[in-house]
Amino acid sequence: HRSVMKALLTFPNVSFIQQDGDTVNVKVNEAFEVDLQGAPEGLTWVASKDKVLDVYDDGTNAAINALDKGTSRVLLLDANDQPQFRLTFVVFDPEEGAGFDVPDPVTEPIQ
Repeated sequence: HRSVMKALLTFPNVSFIQQDGDTVNVKVNEAFEVDLQGAPEGLTWVASKDKVLDVYDDGTNAAINALDKGTSRVLLLDANDQPQFRLTFVVFDPEEGAGFDVPDPVTEPIQ
């Protein structure tokens, strides 16, 4: 019987988010913390080797910086290197697309 783990995500501008799925959407350049509730001791955090996330872990807690747009996965392994929990982070840029010029609508009579 495996214990149920939940990830509590804390952002500077949000007091608390409870995450029930395994995918989290995060704004680029956001720094946040992950606290695993119900996690066993001795977990190892393994992050994708990419430029998307910077992960500093301390057992059942981690400080994460979203560095660049993209998708990155974090796995938590037990002492036997078996996956116990996984989170996928999709880092997005909310400013992307804000500079597009939308032409005025053109109306034409129906024929």
